[in-house]
Amino acid sequence: MRSANSRYPLLHALESPADLRRLTVRQLPALATELRSFLRCNDATPAEHLPEVLAAVELAIALHYVFDTADRIVWDSGHQAWPHEVLTGRRDRLRTAGQQGGLQPFCTAIGGALGMAVAGAHLAGRQRAVAVVGDGALSAGMAFEALNHAGSLPADMLVVLNDTDPSTSGRGSALSNQLAQVLSGRI
Repeated sequence: MRSANSRYPLLHALESPADLRRLTVRQLPALATELRSFLRCNDATPAEHLPEVLAAVELAIALHYVFDTADRIVWDSGHQAWPHEVLTGRRDRLRTAGQQGGLQPFCTAIGGALGMAVAGAHLAGRQRAVAVVGDGALSAGMAFEALNHAGSLPADMLVVLNDTDPSTSGRGSALSNQLAQVLSGRI
């Protein structure tokens, strides 16, 4: 049997997002394939969350390729953040997800990213904050309150909607369906 390093040569050459940014754009699809295979074969990935985990692979790669390592990327769901955890040098800790002292989800991504953006502005830093939010979390009151608050502040923050609901359940939520209509020009 081949070693993990030979099965995932691009993935195992990455210890940080800075390593990811050294890859060429042409190498990114191969990295996505390796990352998907790694996550499928990892016994820490629960079968019921596998679709959400795999749906976030390209998004995690793109965010880490575009944004500087000093930027903050906050995910609203632990399992959607697993590709991010692997790309940021924590692949060996994936088995600890949800355990005391292990990797933990940040369930208020917009509020957390907003706090980081405001703190960065006060420290005169050039950090940006990115909140990655699933359509299920976006429908929560806390997310809308954080969006409302963010709209009133001069914070350098980006909110990315990771709409995985149709790919994971075969049907979309009301919010997902409404967004699809807006994007398709039907509204």
